[in-house]
Amino acid sequence: MNSKERVHRALQRKPVDRIPIFMWYHPTTFQKLTHSLEIPPDFFDQVMCNDIKQAWVGNNYAMEGITHEKDGEGHIDQWGIEWVSEGGFNQIHKSPLEHAS
Repeated sequence: MNSKERVHRALQRKPVDRIPIFMWYHPTTFQKLTHSLEIPPDFFDQVMCNDIKQAWVGNNYAMEGITHEKDGEGHIDQWGIEWVSEGGFNQIHKSPLEHAS
């Protein structure tokens, strides 16, 4: 059973050979895994049994957020939370509630 068949059958609540798997990794994590596990990037999904392919269309802020080119760059979101990029991930730097009692 291939990935497409597995996902379609699972969505129809029909028996499958295994539960379909979806995995998404931060690009830095993906690079580290392909390097340390010696998996060619083009075969990563196949080797890791990733059944569901995701394609980003435009800037889906709710899912992928705001990305920054360099560590130390940041932004303040609509809730007043200050985010700063560290190691490829946005981390909370200041919270608007940090001094709340």
